[in-house]
Amino acid sequence: QPILPMVLAAIDGAAAKASAHGNTIVLEGDQQLEAQFDLKWTQEALFNVLDNAVKYSGQGTAIEVEMCAYELFVRVSVTDAGQALPPEEYAQIFQRFYRGEAGREQEGVGLGLYLAREILRSQGGYIKAESLRDGRVQFALYLVK
Repeated sequence: QPILPMVLAAIDGAAAKASAHGNTIVLEGDQQLEAQFDLKWTQEALFNVLDNAVKYSGQGTAIEVEMCAYELFVRVSVTDAGQALPPEEYAQIFQRFYRGEAGREQEGVGLGLYLAREILRSQGGYIKAESLRDGRVQFALYLVK
């Protein structure tokens, strides 16, 4: 099924909080992509990642959502100019109730990324995080084509 309606619904869910925080959400990439996914749960997974991007990004910065295709997967990435993610936390942030050092003062209980990982895993996909060379943080959700 097309991924665009799911992506737009997740963005819509995060838009009010992003606006209140002074962030803009920018959509980029191929809007004609299709993948195999559960609409409701995948939207929830993407919303959780977007919600974190708003929480941890700097005020007034852009949050980029990009869609692109690979041979076996479709990637939906969320990139923000937030707090750097230490490499030693890459695996830990997807554990249930884990709160990174930089995020302890933010609201939440540490379930959003765990749920996103479990939702994607149950559909044959996966999620990964990395700090980019320019200092931004990117979460990439991979859906089976």
